[in-house]
Amino acid sequence: MPSIAVVGQSSILNSDIEDFENASSLTVKDPNQVLVPGSGAAQSFPGDQGESDLDVEWSGGMAPGAEIFFIYTGSDTNFGVFDSVGIRRRRKNWKISSA
Repeated sequence: MPSIAVVGQSSILNSDIEDFENASSLTVKDPNQVLVPGSGAAQSFPGDQGESDLDVEWSGGMAPGAEIFFIYTGSDTNFGVFDSVGIRRRRKNWKISSA
């Protein structure tokens, strides 16, 4: 099964992704959410969350059946999207769909 890594700097709600999948007649499949170690607790940042939702939704829409990994940073504002990319780079079999 192909896998796609989407990187971000805000947590997302699986219900947002599921709503998109249902509205698009896609199979409902939650992404695997990976919080960057040491980046704090999972936290939503409004502008970033919406962008991450879109990235995850369309990754799944363009590659139905792919395993989606959403790698994101937490509440520590010293961390950002580039820290998420760093985790992704350690997983060579993941493809970046958004950075």
